[in-house]
Amino acid sequence: GTTCRFDFNKTILTLNNAAGRWSSMLIGNVKLGNTRAFGELVYSEADDLFQSQPAPGQFVDALGRSVNGRFMQPGPRTTRRKASLLSTTFGLEGTLSSLDWDVAVGQGISKVDNQDSNYIDSTLFNAAIANGTIDPTSTNNPTAAVDALRLTPNRNGKSVVKFVNAKVAGSLMELSGGSLGYAVGVQFNKESLRDTPDANQQAGNVFGSIAQAAVDADRDLKAVFGELAIPLLKNLEAQVAVRQDQYSGASGSS
Repeated sequence: GTTCRFDFNKTILTLNNAAGRWSSMLIGNVKLGNTRAFGELVYSEADDLFQSQPAPGQFVDALGRSVNGRFMQPGPRTTRRKASLLSTTFGLEGTLSSLDWDVAVGQGISKVDNQDSNYIDSTLFNAAIANGTIDPTSTNNPTAAVDALRLTPNRNGKSVVKFVNAKVAGSLMELSGGSLGYAVGVQFNKESLRDTPDANQQAGNVFGSIAQAAVDADRDLKAVFGELAIPLLKNLEAQVAVRQDQYSGASGSS
């Protein structure tokens, strides 16, 4: 049709991925009579480096023809991604009369920073082709002209989950097969998510990339549940459970 599509031989296309990971965990317990206090701290980090051939995209050549291809001269597109997770939990559990109980509170925070390089400004790229400053089919364009097109898009994300859980368990009565056990509990979660591409990413002005939408969202979760352990025979038990979850927000559901 009216579009020229091309790509280079796959033998010169590359993809490299380097990754680093580390994590740590600290757990503590303290017994206070019939009560146990506990805490947990987890922290981890990930560092990734991705490199691959320049992104393919659509441009108009000097003769006004639409071309789908790669402008190779900017060099390998590179993404440096750093991520971290911090999770903390504190709680109490114990026995009161014949009841076992526990309550816990905690928070998890996840962060991601995505730094790209060797991408180019789509608007400036097409303008440079139109005025003859850049020939996209060549790898001998002036370095200064290519550098004037470069972008370093940055995208940041953060997710936070806060929670409170509480549960009570015990025995309702004795049956021929054993004790009729029960448990009831409640849960509350508060969640938030932020995802912020930079202005060029949101505008779709990064050559070879689609427009990235920003996200800023929150929701709450409330839940209640109950369980029964029914000993039908000494070696046969039935379990019955019911739970309801209620989510907040315009699309709230239960």
